[in-house]
Amino acid sequence: MRRDRLALSSTILLCALVMAFTQHTARASDVLLPSSTTGSDGASNRLPDLGLSAPTPQAPLPSSSDAQKKNADISTPIPTGPTAAEIKAATDLSKLITSPDSAEDIKNLRPGELPTKIIHKPDQSRMLAEAYKDRPNVLSIGFSSQSLFGARDVAAIHAKIGLSRNQIPDSCLLTVRGLVQTSKDASMIDGGNASQVQVRYDGMIKGYMMNAVALCLATHLPPDAGFLTETDGRYVVPLHFIRCPPPNRQTSMLTITYDGTDKAQCVYQ
Repeated sequence: MRRDRLALSSTILLCALVMAFTQHTARASDVLLPSSTTGSDGASNRLPDLGLSAPTPQAPLPSSSDAQKKNADISTPIPTGPTAAEIKAATDLSKLITSPDSAEDIKNLRPGELPTKIIHKPDQSRMLAEAYKDRPNVLSIGFSSQSLFGARDVAAIHAKIGLSRNQIPDSCLLTVRGLVQTSKDASMIDGGNASQVQVRYDGMIKGYMMNAVALCLATHLPPDAGFLTETDGRYVVPLHFIRCPPPNRQTSMLTITYDGTDKAQCVYQ
C-alpha cells in the first residue's frame, strides 16, 4: 500500500514538472519568434520589435505642392520649336553680310579673286565688361609710342582695305584681340575700337593667345578683298601673333612695343 502511494506521488510530481516546462517554453518562444496573428478580439498579437526584424517602409503621402506640380506638368503643352519663318529669319545673312561691289565689279574679277563681303560685327567690349564684372583683377593692355606697322602689315592693310602707306598712320590704330588664361579661368581680350584694352580676370595669369590687330577707316574698298569684318565703322585686319610671357606677380598694366613682327617686347608695370 505504501509503495502504491509513493508511485502515485512520483507520477503527480513528474506531471507537474512537465506542465511547468511546457509553459516556460511557450513564453520563451513568444519572445524569440514574434507572432503576426490576430486574436479573436481583433487586436494584433505582434510583440515589440527587438531588433530581430526590420520595419516595413511606408511611402510618403504626396504633398499638395507635388500634386499641383503634377497637374501643371499634365496641363502645360510641350513646345513645338521654332517655325519655318523663324528659322529662315535667324539664318538669313543678308543683314549680317553685305557687298559694297556692284554686279559689274564682281563680273570683272579675275579667276581666283574673291569679291569683297563685309561682316558687320557688333562691339563685344560692353558685353564682355558685363560678363566679367565680378572678376576681381583688371589688366590694361596697350602699345607703346615706339610701336609701328611693318612692311608685311602695310601690304596686308593695302590688300584688304586699299589704303596706301601714307594713309595708314592717320587711318589705322593698333589694338589687340585674343585670350588671357589664368589659374582659374580664361577671359576674352576685346576692347572694341579702343587702342587700349582692359581685361577683368580671376586668379594668376598663366599665358596669352593674342594677335595685333589694325582697325582702319576706309571709304573705297578693293573689289577683291574677300571677307572683311567691320565694327562701328572700322575694318579689322589681323596682323602678327604676339608672344608675351606671363607676369611673375600680380600686375595691372602690360605695355607692348610692336615692330611689325612676332618679336614684340612686353613690359609689366
